[in-house]
Amino acid sequence: YIMSWMLLLPVISMRLIRSLKGKSRSVERADLHTILQEQCADLVIDREIPLQVSAAADCPMLAGFIHPTLYLPDERISRTDAAFIFRHELTHYKHGDLWLKLLLLAARCLHWFNPLVHLIARFAQEDIEAACDDAVVRGHDGAYRRAYGETMISHIFPMT
Repeated sequence: YIMSWMLLLPVISMRLIRSLKGKSRSVERADLHTILQEQCADLVIDREIPLQVSAAADCPMLAGFIHPTLYLPDERISRTDAAFIFRHELTHYKHGDLWLKLLLLAARCLHWFNPLVHLIARFAQEDIEAACDDAVVRGHDGAYRRAYGETMISHIFPMT
């Protein structure tokens, strides 16, 4: 029974990534690619991380364990918002958060029957996000922090 859950884990992850890739195209705006390269250089990330637009992405996200890709729901984003969002997603990459989230998902699959594991995993996800946000705004003034927070909220919970 546990083996079936463990087999579902990679299937679920692969379906999400396949959905993102299948409905994606490369970002056409050169300025967004430039901002991504600047953020990678600032964070000392040598790896090239592709920038894609995907209809399957409901908010900006980094996905892919072996070949991480940054997905945007669309290209309608300001340069300032792009810098904040790219910095946030690349900080997740720099911290190895994709692997940690995979580990949390595996724990949930193995202990699907234990509500405490689900609760701990949810708190861990929140801590991962808080640590990422803290790393992005560390050393900046209140205006920067406010602008960053407003950007993150507006792109995670877009007003329709």
